[in-house]
Amino acid sequence: MKKIILAAAAVTMIGCSTAPKPTEKLLIAGSYWDSIAIIDKATQNVEWAMALPTESGRPECNTISLTKNGDILFSYKKGARLIDRNGLMIWDYKTKNDSAEMQTAVQLANGNFMVATCDNPLLIEELDMNGIPVKEVKYEINIPNPHAQFRVVSKAKNGNYLIPVITQSKVIEINDAGELVKEYACGEGTVPFSLIELDNGNLLVSCGDSHSLVEIDRATGEATTKLAQNDVDGAKFQFVAGAAMLPNGNIIATNWLGHVAPDCADLQIVEFDAAKNLVWSYRNRPFSVNVSAVYPFAE
Repeated sequence: MKKIILAAAAVTMIGCSTAPKPTEKLLIAGSYWDSIAIIDKATQNVEWAMALPTESGRPECNTISLTKNGDILFSYKKGARLIDRNGLMIWDYKTKNDSAEMQTAVQLANGNFMVATCDNPLLIEELDMNGIPVKEVKYEINIPNPHAQFRVVSKAKNGNYLIPVITQSKVIEINDAGELVKEYACGEGTVPFSLIELDNGNLLVSCGDSHSLVEIDRATGEATTKLAQNDVDGAKFQFVAGAAMLPNGNIIATNWLGHVAPDCADLQIVEFDAAKNLVWSYRNRPFSVNVSAVYPFAE
């Protein structure tokens, strides 16, 4: 009996040691780019790509992610869509007004989805797994032009909503009654685009055309520049857009090039460590015209 147990253990150990390592990949999308794609992080090969829904004007896709079921969720200017890995639509949810822009679509911890629409008032909705609204929050942001309101809204761990106001250099926190809880100044001249809620509750805010990442202390409101334009040797940040924190503590950030010359040769995605060393980078123009959203995963 002992021999059998030992043999089984040996087989188990061998099986574990030879299991293939998951491949790191990235879902990418961007404002002023008409497609979404999956790239292999190591080779940078494009594994899959799909055109966004056809819209008038410049295309917008500032949020994209892989859901818990392995489907792909993304926002586009006039809606949000959930598709399977073959590109087949599961549901599609549209804006309610012609002038509105649906800039955010993310999956929440409970499995439902959150979409956020630039409108007057701005509208945050939570949808069930079938794309049916189960909750809505409205807030009078007092910015008449919807495009000047926000890009990526996040739901905080405390249940409130965090909105980087792109033209007012601040993040606002509202509750589910549509009431303002707090405002966080990001610094003069900043262009808040998206944020990461850190483990300590602070906010790491991507600040767009100010070429920076700013950390906000939620308790004191103090804003500290954590990354400036030329802090990472080998990379120059133009418009810091969507970003993500990796399990090893590194940050992967998109460098949107929509406000610079078309022949700009700067990197489009940059990964750097806590010491601001360049760890990995991506650039693939003209395929990925502009990248403002990134979602890392492995499979």
